[in-house]
Amino acid sequence: NKTANMFGLLGVDAIVKNIIFTDVYLYCSYSGIIYDSYGKIESVVLQNGVVKGTNCGAICVYNSGSIYRAVNNATVIANSEAGGICCSGKGTIKQCANYASIHTTSRSGSQTGGIAGHIWDGTVQDCFNTGFIEGNVIVGGILGLQSGESTVSSCYSIGNVKGYSEVGGIIGVVYHGDNPVTSKCYYVNSCLCKGITGEDVENSAMPLALSDFYSATLPDGFNSSVWQAGSAVADADYEQLGTMFKRNV
Repeated sequence: NKTANMFGLLGVDAIVKNIIFTDVYLYCSYSGIIYDSYGKIESVVLQNGVVKGTNCGAICVYNSGSIYRAVNNATVIANSEAGGICCSGKGTIKQCANYASIHTTSRSGSQTGGIAGHIWDGTVQDCFNTGFIEGNVIVGGILGLQSGESTVSSCYSIGNVKGYSEVGGIIGVVYHGDNPVTSKCYYVNSCLCKGITGEDVENSAMPLALSDFYSATLPDGFNSSVWQAGSAVADADYEQLGTMFKRNV
């Protein structure tokens, strides 16, 4: 099927909230738990499984709404474009985490990211990736491609990132035509690449040692109301929401 998602189109007033999916196998052209969202996705967890297709976003394929505290643990395999949380969109993604491997297989081009393949005119804030991210071109630990009037801030990636060209520990490629903003993001210095398209950018995409992500001090730009320094924190709603995230209170 072209689409075989668990949810199709979410309208602006729709909310999908507080659901944990286990043993999920999705295989279609546009593959993910939700196909297209203009609404709200909150506290949705994909605990294990495989999401496979042409364009894939484990939680949501296309996002023009908001995604908050979503977690992906399912392997994503796409031919063209892929992200651990969403494939692409112009919405908001906050406090989301990807633990799984994200792969694109196209030889001619791909947009592959731990959180999203491509974001334009949207916001990605307080998110992290620990999974292995692999594609051909335009590959990043957080985003493959950032464009438009978008903002990416206070995110980190400690997973390895691999690609043939235009590869970044945080973002593969940033199109600067509409002045997108990348701020206070960090990647592990043992990563197979540098911050944005093979370059470290001061105050935007910077390397840290792995031990720094587990230290008693939060990195610059990380809000203590969202993040907690030190080891992983268990959350009442999930087996583990994610390294450094504070509990929802």
